[in-house]
Amino acid sequence: MRLASHGYLTNVPSTRQYNVHVSLSLTEPIIKGPCSNAQIEVAQVMLTSDNPLLCSVQFSNQSLLIPATKMFQITSQFNLETGQYNCKISIRPLTYIEIQTLSTAETMVELRASLLEHGGTGFLHVPLYPAFHVNQSELIFSSHELENYIRIYGISIVIGNLEITSSFPYFLFGKAIVSAEHTGLFLFPVSIVDFQSTQFSPVTQFINISCTVTGQDMALPVKILEGEKGKPGYLSTITNSIYLILFSVFCAVAISCGLFIVYNALIDHLQKTPIIYMSTLNGYSSVRSPRDITHHIVRRRSNFNGRLWSSRT
Repeated sequence: MRLASHGYLTNVPSTRQYNVHVSLSLTEPIIKGPCSNAQIEVAQVMLTSDNPLLCSVQFSNQSLLIPATKMFQITSQFNLETGQYNCKISIRPLTYIEIQTLSTAETMVELRASLLEHGGTGFLHVPLYPAFHVNQSELIFSSHELENYIRIYGISIVIGNLEITSSFPYFLFGKAIVSAEHTGLFLFPVSIVDFQSTQFSPVTQFINISCTVTGQDMALPVKILEGEKGKPGYLSTITNSIYLILFSVFCAVAISCGLFIVYNALIDHLQKTPIIYMSTLNGYSSVRSPRDITHHIVRRRSNFNGRLWSSRT
């Protein structure tokens, strides 16, 4: 068996199909040149219908939670132009979690091919270079945070062939740092050397990440927080607390003033109540307003005090 490509497999969705040539003998086929129509008809009957080729695929690392059949779809065929059996391998679509899980897989791919009626099985071990996975949707900077990290999952040979660039000159890229907390995670430091230029840039800024091994090429958006956005400092927290206290005091004073105005309006209304005359058996009597009643009580008390004083004298 022989893989007709670079000599390794990857799971990038845009990757073209892989073809594995299968030889039925220890030597390469000696038949060369175009086949006649009769030979083609015989080959289609004898090599395709009666003697179908069975192809299978699996990972050498049995500890992986995702099987190889979840990543690869493998079918068999006979190539009439070359007179060879082929195992055709295509990439299946994967979910976000599956891509992240397989990005750190250290394993080989085992390919098997055999004829149904003649027995015998051919084996081929092919390295797997899984696609790297960027564990973020954007890279954020602010005036308080001029340095950030690109989080990339991958195996060493893939990470070693990464190229991180930007068309904007004010980004500075550092060397990869291996994460001590997560297996297969690499941190790429990115810092801004001119923050003002990034704020006034009229176009959306991107950081380009590519790999020559897997053939991946992606753009990571960069988000610049304007003004003083970010984590508030100690002074900012105190200032916000003072503003909250002043607002509370203002609300309390406003409510007190409103109650005082309503109270004065009610008292003024009661003091201006007119005298109402009501008919009785002896004629008309007047019902004085609360103000007149108050003056009347005060006058009676004054007369009473005068009598008490005169009696003492």
